[in-house]
Amino acid sequence: MFLTLYLVIATLLHLSCPAFSISAPDFQSGSNEAHLVNCLTRKNVPTAYNTSVQWLELAKSFNVAQVYNPVAITLPTTTQEVSDSVSCAASIGIKVQARSGGHSYASYSTGGKNGSLIVDLRMFHTISVNDIFGSNIVSATGVASVGGGVRLGNLDLSLYAQGKRALPHGTCPDVGIGGHFTHGGYGYVSRAWGLAMDTIIGLDVVLANGSLIHASASTYPDIYFALRGAADSFGIITTFYLQTLAAPKKIVVFSVSMPAVLKSSSEAAHGFLRLQEFALTSPHMTRNLTFGIVIEGGKEFTLKGWYLGYESYFRNTMLPVITETFPGPFEATISSRTWLESLANETDKPLEQPLTDYRDHGLFYAKSIVTREAYPLTFKALMSFFGFIIAECNASCPTNWRSIINLYGGRDSQINAVPTFASGYSGRNDLWVIQNFFSLEGQNRSKVIDFASKLTRTIPEAQPEGQFGASLSYVDPMLSWQEAAVLYYGPELYHWLAALKRKVDPRAVFWNPQAVHAVDIYGVPLEG
Repeated sequence: MFLTLYLVIATLLHLSCPAFSISAPDFQSGSNEAHLVNCLTRKNVPTAYNTSVQWLELAKSFNVAQVYNPVAITLPTTTQEVSDSVSCAASIGIKVQARSGGHSYASYSTGGKNGSLIVDLRMFHTISVNDIFGSNIVSATGVASVGGGVRLGNLDLSLYAQGKRALPHGTCPDVGIGGHFTHGGYGYVSRAWGLAMDTIIGLDVVLANGSLIHASASTYPDIYFALRGAADSFGIITTFYLQTLAAPKKIVVFSVSMPAVLKSSSEAAHGFLRLQEFALTSPHMTRNLTFGIVIEGGKEFTLKGWYLGYESYFRNTMLPVITETFPGPFEATISSRTWLESLANETDKPLEQPLTDYRDHGLFYAKSIVTREAYPLTFKALMSFFGFIIAECNASCPTNWRSIINLYGGRDSQINAVPTFASGYSGRNDLWVIQNFFSLEGQNRSKVIDFASKLTRTIPEAQPEGQFGASLSYVDPMLSWQEAAVLYYGPELYHWLAALKRKVDPRAVFWNPQAVHAVDIYGVPLEG
């Protein structure tokens, strides 16, 4: 019954999608823009221009602090129309970027500059639990074919309806599968199941020359390698093939408020250091526990996460060990929930998300720090971090900001069980991933950005031997492409990706300001 109802709703949503206008602006005859219009029109690709009634909704960035004006937005319904979109733009030198959910922190899904062509994948929203060859042997394989424009909440609902299947991924139901799965995809079951990326067993992708291929470990393995980590630089994924898992019957969801922690930088640093030691060495620490810390506005300190086990064991044995060195009092909320209840608990948005008329936008800036498991955070680094927060926010710091510190590594982590160079993703030796997220609404933008930069520097400056990186999921538009290359990928992996870029996309059809270039990090061209 649930599956039938969900499919009916999905069908109605599909049927209610408006017909996209193909009313093109009057570009100067002979210009690249005019050639693009002629090409897309000749190939009957559904396209919106700035004269279209849907333009404001289609062109608006998720982060309105970074606004770009695409030359056009195609809304393909078939892989051929994706191919035609790419071929038309490539033939006249117009840059291309795909948009899945459109949640790029730096608005790269609207091009990262004016004048790009955006290929919007919202009509690629089918979800079918099947094997890769379409033989309907669900119990044997549990492989799902998922359109490149699917949002995470819709993915969860459909997979659960089709045999109570599940995948590891983040907590925002409106995020699109494209950027999230190909840039890692961390969630509260990732230490047990791995990243969202680790479930990818195949990809249908349109390359820069317009060709459609199926990339996997056995077919086009170099493309398969690169797409899992740097897809925005190499192609447009129309279909993901994902190895699903059986959804857990129950999950222990916990949140522990610790209001006294941020009253003393020394106590905060000591408590965090002990938590880190627990994560790295405790026999209680298994893959079934994933947690993070959320610091809100420099005032609130909350430990939260999921445990795949018995609530009584977590409550009576594990939680006391985790929290014993933090100053009290504590306010703990612990409950056993179903899979879908657990996902819904992490968001204030419904799991079911619209395919069109998306209205969630923000004005913000974010920076990130990735720490390595080989270099655990030192007391000095933690004192620097917490000391800065406490000192600044006791005086005057920005409002409406948060620091989210998630555990990727630690004892028995299945994220780090994957070999370092198994894909174009560099985060296989990470310990903590820290996202510092700042609203810019009603605040002095330059002061907020200055505070964000100083906060993010506190740890690496106090621990220069730490070999820190940054997360591609939380793109920082203020990084140069060389800085992004080193922080997101590292020199060795980036060099390999850049050499492949030279072979498969030498004219950089797929481009954004921090995309993989066909040159090394010093700007030296690579041989094709």
